[in-house]
Amino acid sequence: MIIEKEAIISVPDKIRFTFAIAIVVGMSACGESTTPDPHNTAIGVSTVQEMLVPIARAKAESNRGPSSVGNTRKPLIRSNMDAYELIAVLVEELPTLSTREQVRFFRAQIQGVHGATDATHDDIGYELQLLFEPPLDARRVAEVLGVRSGYLVSNDVHQREFCIMSSTEVLQTRYDGAKRIATEFPKRGIWWVNANGLRPVGRLPKASSGASPAYPLSSYNTAIKQLIIMRARD
Repeated sequence: MIIEKEAIISVPDKIRFTFAIAIVVGMSACGESTTPDPHNTAIGVSTVQEMLVPIARAKAESNRGPSSVGNTRKPLIRSNMDAYELIAVLVEELPTLSTREQVRFFRAQIQGVHGATDATHDDIGYELQLLFEPPLDARRVAEVLGVRSGYLVSNDVHQREFCIMSSTEVLQTRYDGAKRIATEFPKRGIWWVNANGLRPVGRLPKASSGASPAYPLSSYNTAIKQLIIMRARD
């Protein structure tokens, strides 16, 4: 059990752990009992375990998300981050965010990140809205979001804005190679991530999703102006 706990402690703690074990082993080699004696100040096995418990607890606490430690957690966002690094942190943290208060705590850290502005309004249907100036490269954003088979698809009836979507299924393939696909927003935990921007430049693609053309990111690109976090529907 002690050896298993060693794997989750830091280097300084390993030194203390090894020192304590060495004392226990030395005591055993000399024929001394390792059972703690209330009148004996030597370190026994149970003492080593007592020393490891707070170390492991502190390590586990530091690895937990905001849902378990609340607003006392150290900020994860640095003011010298760029917008891509901010998105990477957001993607990593989203599965741990389950309440509006936790999202607000995350939002409070965004101020000062170069090229990103928190434009969220509390009276609208999504929890977080980031604006980017200058706009971001769609392919790079898709990579940070972990989108593999990515398309640019519009949910706007006027098709003025296109967002990064993941292809989930090929619904139909026509004789000329054109295909209809099903797409969805990238999802992290209970949240959808809507990264959107301008309509891609170039000829219409041979793929479509719903009433929108579906521009494959492998062949097209665009400028991402904003990123919206919305609660996913079941």
